[in-house]
Amino acid sequence: MPAPRACRRLDPARDAHHSPRMSLLLPQQRTGTVRATRTVDLHGDRWLDLLVAFDGDAGATALRVAFDACPADLAVDDRVAVRLVMGTATRVERA
Repeated sequence: MPAPRACRRLDPARDAHHSPRMSLLLPQQRTGTVRATRTVDLHGDRWLDLLVAFDGDAGATALRVAFDACPADLAVDDRVAVRLVMGTATRVERA
């Protein structure tokens, strides 16, 4: 059996990149702009697939949230606040 690998710190360049960001394991709320929406029906449950461009991030993040955990009339270019727990979207509100 191989010996366990020792934990190592990030090199300075990677540390600088990751330091301003909060761990996805911690509950957090982030604001951004909706780029796309799609309603999904999975086994009788309604979900909303969102593409959200979070403030300060390059690109957009794909999220799936329960249909009743967000505004029913959410549209592209709406400003939203997304509640994340362990990296999973649990609630979306207008910002």
